Order: sequence, then C-alpha cells, then structure tokens
Amino acid sequence: MKQFLTFFLLATTIFTAGAQDCVVEQESLKGVYAGDCVKGKADGKGKATGVDMYEGEFKKGLPDGTGTYTWKNKDEYTGSFKKGLKDGKGKIHYAEARAGVTTEQAGYWKKDKYIGEYEKQYEIKATTTKVGRINCRLSNKDGKNLSFNVAKLGEGVGAVGEVVIISGRFYNRNTQNMTNLSITRFTDVTFPFRAIFNFTNGENAEIVFYQQGDYDIEVQLL
Repeated sequence: MKQFLTFFLLATTIFTAGAQDCVVEQESLKGVYAGDCVKGKADGKGKATGVDMYEGEFKKGLPDGTGTYTWKNKDEYTGSFKKGLKDGKGKIHYAEARAGVTTEQAGYWKKDKYIGEYEKQYEIKATTTKVGRINCRLSNKDGKNLSFNVAKLGEGVGAVGEVVIISGRFYNRNTQNMTNLSITRFTDVTFPFRAIFNFTNGENAEIVFYQQGDYDIEVQLL
C-alpha cells in the first residue's frame, strides 16, 4: 500500500510538472491548461482557462486552427484562428446586442477584423481565350451598381452583349460606345450576383459578385 501511494504521488507530481511546463502564450488564456503539448507549449487539441477561455486547436502556445473562444463577458466565437487571432470562417455570439449588430454575426475574419459575410468581394470564375484582363474594384459598399468599361485592342469596339444571369438580378442597363471603349452600367443589382457576360467579339466571362456595392470593372479584349 505504501509503495502504491508513493508511486501515485510520484505520478501526480510528474503530471503536474508537465502541465505547468506546457505554456499558453496568449495572456488572456494563461492560467490552467489541459491538452496536447509540444516542446513545452500548447500544441494540438486542448483547453486553456485564464481571464477568458478557449477550447480547440493550438499551435506554439496560441489558438490556431478551429475552436471556441469565450470572453469573460460571455461573448463567444466558434471558428478558425491563426496565431491567436480570429482568421477565416466563423460565427460570433454576443451576450448582449450591439449597435448595428444582432446577437449573432457569421462570416469571415482576417487578423481579428470582420471582413464580411463572404470571404471574397468578387470572383472571376472563367474567361474565354480572347479576354485579356479583367480588373474589378469595389468603390462604394453602399451601392448596388456594376459599371463595365470594355476596351478592345486593335480594330473595332468590344462591348457587353447578352448577359446570362445565374443568380441575382438587375433593374436596368445602358451602354455608351466610344472609340475602342464602351461603358455598360447595370443598376439596382441584387447580390450575390452571378452571370456570364457575353461580349460582342464572341468572348465571355463568368463573374460572381458576392458583396453588395458599386463595382468598376475594366475588361480588355484581345
């Protein structure tokens, strides 16, 4: 019995020392840690409780991967982390509603900052061979318009022709043609808006606009 008690106390001491040696780098989480440890730092799956609490994946002592972070005021975020910061897809639940935000907010974060419901503002899905370049710029997040500036190298004018809508809609369109340049404006667009834009030179591009706004799109046709 005495030998068993000695062994139990020794094992407990070793376990406690190991737990104490496993460092959590984030100040708000320093306190009690239980979980995987690599080279003296929280690494793998674990749970850290300090001023705040986090349970999930760690790397080099910081939340990294997927997990749930709970602040002392009971706000809670579940999603992706990178180097201790919210980064990637996730959802945050606020204990109390805030100005302009409901009790829940889902979407994407980058270096702890909320970037929106979608990871990208837009995405060019496909283009045919003689579409040389497409540049998109979000100029006003409160707007709902698309403005295509289409330039054609060489002779002739390239312009937006038929539009095959995959999702969303627009209220109206108008086109202004100039020498080697045309401007086509789509107004009152419903987002997300995805369409195949056919050009008058027989080429096309499929583009999806995730985030609402006014976009300036420059298209160069070869």
